[in-house]
Amino acid sequence: MNANFKEKYAFKAIKYTICLILTTTLIFSTIFSATNIKIIYGQNSDPNSNNNMSSSSDSTKSIEKLRTVNLKQLAEEPDVFESLTSGKIIDFENISKLANRENVTEFVKEQANIEEAINFESPTTATTIILDPESIQKLNTTSKIKSQSNNSSSIGTTSNTSSTNAQPLFTGTTTSWEGLNANTGCPSGCFPPDVTVAASEEYIVEMVNVALQVWDKSGTSLATSPLSTFYGSGPDFVFDPKIVFDKLSGHWFAALANAKDLDLSTGQDHCDTTSVCSILIAVSTTNNPLASWSIYEFPFPGYFPDQPIIATSDDKLAISVNDFNNAECFNGCAQVYVADKSAMITGSTVSYQFTSPDPTVFSIHPAQSLSSTACINMISTIDPIRSNQLRVDNACGNPSTGSVLFNHLSDITMSLAQVPPNARQIGGTIETNDARIQTAVYYAGKIWSGFNDACSVDGITLQACTRLVKVDMPTMSLDIDTYIAAQDIDTYYPAVTMNNIGQLLVILGASGPSSYPSLFVGGDDPWNFAPLIVGSGTISEPRYGDYFGAGQDPNGQSAWVAGEYGNSELSGSWSTLVGNIS
Repeated sequence: MNANFKEKYAFKAIKYTICLILTTTLIFSTIFSATNIKIIYGQNSDPNSNNNMSSSSDSTKSIEKLRTVNLKQLAEEPDVFESLTSGKIIDFENISKLANRENVTEFVKEQANIEEAINFESPTTATTIILDPESIQKLNTTSKIKSQSNNSSSIGTTSNTSSTNAQPLFTGTTTSWEGLNANTGCPSGCFPPDVTVAASEEYIVEMVNVALQVWDKSGTSLATSPLSTFYGSGPDFVFDPKIVFDKLSGHWFAALANAKDLDLSTGQDHCDTTSVCSILIAVSTTNNPLASWSIYEFPFPGYFPDQPIIATSDDKLAISVNDFNNAECFNGCAQVYVADKSAMITGSTVSYQFTSPDPTVFSIHPAQSLSSTACINMISTIDPIRSNQLRVDNACGNPSTGSVLFNHLSDITMSLAQVPPNARQIGGTIETNDARIQTAVYYAGKIWSGFNDACSVDGITLQACTRLVKVDMPTMSLDIDTYIAAQDIDTYYPAVTMNNIGQLLVILGASGPSSYPSLFVGGDDPWNFAPLIVGSGTISEPRYGDYFGAGQDPNGQSAWVAGEYGNSELSGSWSTLVGNIS
């Protein structure tokens, strides 16, 4: 069954639309029928069996380290950048037209305009914070950024209330510099960039499709490498990088999806036939990213694993993907792997356990732990097209003893989350994909997360908005549910983290009919946002995002962020900016 990825997503769009238009109620089953979710592998698949994971060899797998690589030595090799233009790095331009997530949402958006299948539901109460006009003038002289707070999780339609007290301009940006762009990150034509960033005590690392770069905190570049060289993946089709710095252990973890011999001319992947596609994980041996890394490969036999998300807890690494094949996961299945963190740090043989691919949930997002926790916490909007629930799960135990147990903790009611309209920009639009969770962190019993959503600032026009939600884990309730929006300014692709004293720090994209794609940064207490950089050019590529990056600075009360923006010097292609905010 050679799967055509374009056909997979096109079929998914049609099926989602049928569900939206022809039914009045969407019924979602949970990933597993019991509260304690059994991790299933191979013969361990009886849903009526004990919920605890068996410690037998059938249920716990292990992998050896593939290789060790030294990033500093690698970057000093004279031919390392030749691979960026020699054809070893896959040209994403063709595949992006085939394997395009927009196929899921664009058809739904078109139908919504005709059928009104997706309608905006106003929050029951809302407060509006208008920021210092100086920050908005730089972007669009007629617009004002504001924060709409959903103070109730119930669903209803009432008028919004607002206040117009001016808030101080966000002044936390201390330094920023140009990150990787379409020329330096992927001259062969990758889009979207899929920007991710993390920080240790001394270093900053940014990853994009399909390169990485390391700086010190003054912005001095120390190393750059194509991802295929760093991971040793050769001509394989690699994509969707992610990086985190685990301050609890002092080590870096970096993920990359590998679709092996995907055929760019036809869009066919062979993950469920001749190839075993995988997620590559690089783990630093110290807190210095320029030193040695251990490379591991986690196999996903029979599936195309898309958009890996990684997060760490005290003793575990979680890897979450959306699986695709030509059978039960034709429309996508959420799946989570859990690996022994301590073994990965030492470069030893790694034990791991995993859930069965589940077609009832899409995109489970592990929350990066910023404070000590024995369990990996996870959050999902369940259905990225339309949902009024947040699903919260966790994974406890360690795969080294075969004891990992998944727990479905709660489905928290919220006001409707739905596919947002495409964002506006001068000369075109920006694809906002869907309402899956984009970003999540755990700190002291709370999960902060963010995603793209649809909202209305004027009560009439539906537009793309950033939505930020804060879940209180002990009570399983929403502490905060907030839209970041503006009249004639769309916001999208948030990335969140927290500083060492528990303050939220955010980066998000912003643009409008009179403004280019730009980057805003801000935080709560009080809510305030300001431009990190004002865009100067239209993004003409069909894909944007698919996500931005944010990482806590272990040294103090700040964070490092990175995102995509429009740069007139790159003729419609993407640029990224790396910045420090506090």
